Formats: sequence, C-alpha cells, structure tokens
Amino acid sequence: MPLPPQDEELPPEIELQLAAMMAQAAQQVLQQSQAQAAPQQAQQQAQDPVLQMQQQELQLRGQELQIKMQEAQIKEKQMAIDAAARADELALKREELTARMQLEGTKVSLKARFDTERLAAEQQRDGVRLGVDIAKTKDQMAAQRMQQRTQQQQQKEKPAK
Repeated sequence: MPLPPQDEELPPEIELQLAAMMAQAAQQVLQQSQAQAAPQQAQQQAQDPVLQMQQQELQLRGQELQIKMQEAQIKEKQMAIDAAARADELALKREELTARMQLEGTKVSLKARFDTERLAAEQQRDGVRLGVDIAKTKDQMAAQRMQQRTQQQQQKEKPAK
C-alpha cells in the first residue's frame, strides 16, 4: 500500500488499514518473544530451589493422597469382608437353630409316641391283670359254690342214713 508524503495526513481508511497491520505485527512479535522466552523461563524455574521444593512438596502430597485412597480402598474391602463373614455367621447360626428346633421337635414327637405306647402297654397290662383277677375271682366263686353244693348235698345225704 502506498503512503502519502510525510507532511500530509493519512486518509482515515489508510490509517485504519495501517493500524490493523501494526496490531497484527505486534501480535506476531509478542508470540515470537513469548515462544523464545518460554524455554528460558522453564529452565530458570527448573533450577530455582524454591520451585523445586514446591514441586517436591506437591509430589509428596500426591503420594500421600494416593496412600490415603489405597488405605480407604483397603478399609472398604475389609468392611465388605467383615460384613460377608458376619452374614455367613448369621446364616450358620440360623441353620444351627433350625437344626436344633427340628431335633427338639423330633424329640418331643418321639417322647409323645413313647409315652402313648407305654400308656397303651400299661393299659393292656392292667386289662390283662384285671381279666386274670376277674377269672380268679370267678373260679374262686365257682369253687365256693361247688363246695357249698357239695356240702349241701352231703348234709342232705347224712340224715338219710
């Protein structure tokens, strides 16, 4: 773009174009200087003992955080293991209680059956004894009647002599 002589003022459109070009050039120069300064600044910072200590402190904090996270995971796993063990223990107790209840039920059932059978046997024995006693009594009564008849016949026969 052609420029007017130095004494003359610039027309506004050229002034605008020139300002835009200068702004673009300034931006490019700034980017170049930043690009050149960045490695130098990084190298200086890397050699700065305060910055190195800060970086080491950050690394230590990161490691501490990792350790705490691992401890939390371990604790969580241990809690899960403990909960599973407790659930297993409760299930075992429940099964044991069920087995005991079944055993007690069987014992009660067997005792009731035994008692019923014993009572039936006792009743049968008592019935047999009663039957024997009745039979004995009948025999005694029959024997007494026979004896009385015999005596009565003997008395009837005596006076006839």
